[in-house]
Amino acid sequence: MSHQEDDLQAHPSYNNYEEVKELSKGAWGRLILVQYQKTKKFFKMLRLPYLSVENKKLADDDVAILKFKSKYLVAFVEAFQHQNDLCIITEHCPYGNIREFIEELKLVPDKERKIQIYEILFQILSGVSDLHSQGILHEDLKPENIFLDINGNIKI
Repeated sequence: MSHQEDDLQAHPSYNNYEEVKELSKGAWGRLILVQYQKTKKFFKMLRLPYLSVENKKLADDDVAILKFKSKYLVAFVEAFQHQNDLCIITEHCPYGNIREFIEELKLVPDKERKIQIYEILFQILSGVSDLHSQGILHEDLKPENIFLDINGNIKI
């Protein structure tokens, strides 16, 4: 673990981040692009409201699952409570989701497109296999929830 990650996890606090923009909002909470003040690195913050004891238990269970590490899963950074919300910080995958990438693939020659599709499928299946090996079932696997990291690798 890098010194930067040690620092992030040693002092988790909402005040360490600046909200850049809201990415999405739903009944489950808000997804926000944030910037860590010390390094200026971008992350995603999921703000989940603690509406009930049951809701808090579900959110805490989600954090436990997110802590599972795999090169095919979006990396968990830290979590903390702010006001009445649980804030979960994860890596930011700046190249978006594969729904967008699938559209771009339509412009690629057939042979190259097939190679890229096989690589994507391999990475998705590897990520799902990693989850299943830990008894974890992804309940919302769809193109909008599969991302491309800065190196073009798949992250679930």
